Amino acid sequence: NFGVEMLYYISLSFYMAGDFQTASRYISQFPSNKVYSAKIWYLKGLISEGLRDVESALSQYREAIKLNKNHLKSYLRLAFLLNKQGHLREAGAYLKPIMDHPE
Repeated sequence: NFGVEMLYYISLSFYMAGDFQTASRYISQFPSNKVYSAKIWYLKGLISEGLRDVESALSQYREAIKLNKNHLKSYLRLAFLLNKQGHLREAGAYLKPIMDHPE
C-alpha cells in the first residue's frame, strides 16, 4: 500500500508518456477532499486537455486557482483555452495575474 500522493506521481508519469487514459484512471482515484496542492488540479486539467475534454480542463484549472490564487500555470492554461474558444475578454482577465507576477 502507498499514500494517495503516489497517485499523483503515477498519473504524472503516464501523462508525460502521452498515455492520457491511464493517467486519468490513476488521478481519478485521488479523492477530491484529499487534494493538498494546486498541482494536482493542474495535472487533472492537463490530462483532460489530452483527452480533449476542454470543459473539464477549464473546471480543474479553476479548482487549482481556488486552492492557490497564485498558481500561474493554471491562469495561463485558462487564458489559452478560453482564447482558443473565442472568449477573449475572459481569457484576458486570466492574463492579468500573470502580468502582475512575471517571475
